[in-house]
Amino acid sequence: MMHKFRIRLCMLMTVVAFKYTSGDIPAFLRLDTTGCEALLGGSYWQALDALWRQDSIADSGFWNFKKGVAHFNTGDFENAFYCFSFSGKKDSLLSAVSYEYIGDIFGLQKRAREAVEAYFHAQKESLQPNHYQAIRSKIATLLSASPMLIDTLPFLKAWRLDTITTVKEKAEDRFESFDSLVYSTDRAYIDSILALYTDLVYANEAAILLSRLESLTIPDSLLLTKRMFKISQIALQAKAPKSAFAWLSKASVRPDFMDVVPARALLYHQAFVEYGCSDYAAAIDLFRQYKNKYGPLPDLLITMARAYRRLDQGAKSLKVYEQFARLYPKDPKIINILWYLAWENDQKEKYQKAISLYRKIVKMKKKPARASDALLRIGLCYYKTHRYVKAYSTFTRLIMLYPDARCALAAQYWKSHCLLSRNETDNARNQFIEIVRTAPTDYYAYRAIESLALMGDTCAVFSFDTVRDYKYARQWLDSISLASKESLSPFDSCIFELSKKLAFTGCSRHARFYLEPLEMRYPANLPFQFELGIIYNTINDPVLSSRTGRRLIWRIPNKYREGTPLQVYALSYPFAFLEIIKSYAASNTVDPFLVLGIIRQESVFNPVAVSRAGALGLMQLMPATARTIAADLSEPFNVDSLTKCETNIRYGVHYLKKLLDQFYGGIVQAIAGYNGGPTALLRWFELNKKKTFDLFIEDIGYDETREYVKKVLANYWTYIILSRLLNIS
Repeated sequence: MMHKFRIRLCMLMTVVAFKYTSGDIPAFLRLDTTGCEALLGGSYWQALDALWRQDSIADSGFWNFKKGVAHFNTGDFENAFYCFSFSGKKDSLLSAVSYEYIGDIFGLQKRAREAVEAYFHAQKESLQPNHYQAIRSKIATLLSASPMLIDTLPFLKAWRLDTITTVKEKAEDRFESFDSLVYSTDRAYIDSILALYTDLVYANEAAILLSRLESLTIPDSLLLTKRMFKISQIALQAKAPKSAFAWLSKASVRPDFMDVVPARALLYHQAFVEYGCSDYAAAIDLFRQYKNKYGPLPDLLITMARAYRRLDQGAKSLKVYEQFARLYPKDPKIINILWYLAWENDQKEKYQKAISLYRKIVKMKKKPARASDALLRIGLCYYKTHRYVKAYSTFTRLIMLYPDARCALAAQYWKSHCLLSRNETDNARNQFIEIVRTAPTDYYAYRAIESLALMGDTCAVFSFDTVRDYKYARQWLDSISLASKESLSPFDSCIFELSKKLAFTGCSRHARFYLEPLEMRYPANLPFQFELGIIYNTINDPVLSSRTGRRLIWRIPNKYREGTPLQVYALSYPFAFLEIIKSYAASNTVDPFLVLGIIRQESVFNPVAVSRAGALGLMQLMPATARTIAADLSEPFNVDSLTKCETNIRYGVHYLKKLLDQFYGGIVQAIAGYNGGPTALLRWFELNKKKTFDLFIEDIGYDETREYVKKVLANYWTYIILSRLLNIS
């Protein structure tokens, strides 16, 4: 894939010029940065002016590369070509990117042959597989548009064009014989072809197959009844219940329907179609019929219980889940069923029964995360019934068995409250202080600070190390990672030098090709990770900057976290898009730092983030919610606008304001409603409104929403502190 001799030569040339060390001067500043600030800001003429005034190093490959980037972005392709040609020959590190730019120039000039030649040369010079693949994709795109080039360029004959065949084309080949069905009137022939694809369908193929089947213009009269029923089953498998209902309706009116479709398969399928179409009462009736005739199947019982829940018939839902637990104790889904049963009893204050069910989960040990969560809930059940000794021992057991569990800090926090409830004030204070020192920006650390303040102890409250100096931060990280730090290899030193050059000339996409693999290879080298975060921040990439900062904090040993420098937290908590946020937050009287806290949790500042549920953009808005917001604002709605930062923030802040107003300014309720929906929140609120702040949050009904609230609150409180320290209004 790579030209090995070229890499060895590149290594020899670069190791002399650069080696990653822990000197006083930040490594990424060991560059000629003339014109870089202008390039990063998009001021290309200003960059050219600065570079021309530095003509004493006109023979430098990096100097010419910077000029090439500036000329390219001003549309001066002739001078850009000259500069990139020089940098490609002069600087072996920049060779691949220089020739790729030359290929881009030829591509814009519609000179496909020269573009392919330049890209092919760039591909040979590339130093990372992901950059290699990106260039390969450009070649494939050109050859797809101009396939005759393959015969005219000798070096392409030995090059396998795997990237030309796209997934879509492969799918079309898979269903190539479908095309012949359009011209046939032979029912037996049509059914024989359809049988090849519909008799056995894998889950990942169902949606593609359904789409292709429905695109065929075959009259229904040419389809056999049993095949129409099979297509209905495929539609349900593809999570298209309305399509399944339509195919089932067409098949069921056929006179031979009951003869060719088994009654058992029909009843089972009908029940799930009704459930998928949200007719829960009809689905329950069909589930009952099936259960009475053929017995209770696991999937049937679970879906039946869910249907009862959808109809707010919780008692009946519980009975069905209990039946499942009795009949299928070894089913893979039993842990989730037991959790639901335990939770429901917990919320109904049937604590002893809840504890019994939680214990069953602990004993299974199939899922450590669930087992640790179950232990936490057992401890909370004891705490809520004032059995503090048992609660304390349960929380202690959790920490001993699962010290790295996500709920271990929660257990330590509640241990402290058990001590406080038993008037062991000094021990409780020490436990709270330990939480703050271990995880200063965690939700439980802030709650521990609040508890300490109520105890009259303000001296022990954690404060950030506010020495705002890059050199100090880097030295501190170097001092705590000396034992485990792995130095960069000569080749990776080479790659890092290239990454810096690309990053500081505005070539952020190319810089990422090289920086991200380095980040994964040296997790224990904390100073290096910090420098990566600084570079990501410089190229204005809050997604990678925040990610690197978060991972850096996680990797700092617990005993050192109390002294973590301010700059490390600033990386992990970027104030990205702040001016837009402040503008819309002010007009809606919403705290901008609460908005930042939500964005950090929802999308990690990625404007084009898409969730599995289909939520979009910075504040992860569902299209249906956004459509309602657009109607509130009396403006047309376009789903594509949700990936535009300003629109997404404007809509998200408007929605957050509605939730705050609905719950009379309650921040916890608004955050929970933002994630779990206002309807679910109203149910939890009515059930738990008399509980303390801590227990209200611990008893939020959805696991995801409960953790979401804790994380957003922690983000919010951290942003408030950082804004003061960094003088951000």
